[in-house]
Amino acid sequence: MTLPRDAGTDEPRGRLWLADLLWRIGCVQFGDFSLGRTVRNSPIYINPKLIVSQPEALARVGALIDEELRLAMSMRNPHVERFDVIAGVPIGGLHIATALSLQMRTPLIYARPRAAGDESGQRPQIEG
Repeated sequence: MTLPRDAGTDEPRGRLWLADLLWRIGCVQFGDFSLGRTVRNSPIYINPKLIVSQPEALARVGALIDEELRLAMSMRNPHVERFDVIAGVPIGGLHIATALSLQMRTPLIYARPRAAGDESGQRPQIEG
């Protein structure tokens, strides 16, 4: 797959750098994927966990999401409200939520799965 490049640079044009990165590091996978209750028989899977090995790209992803959120909030998009905390979902989304939290300087929380056999409920379900 070859993406259009900006003149005088090796970087894909505009925001295509993210698609290019995901392709190059193997995040884009083809097959027959069923993920949880919401995705059944998808021919494409994008594995976001692989981007954690690319710190510069991870920071850029955080900046990109920050930019998109600020734009949506400035347009008063009814689906995007102001928020005081960012929640990450372990394992797949926690690193992206962390990058966004650092970019926006906004506190981060995450849900802790209950340990097998832990019926006491003594450990917090939310960390942060």
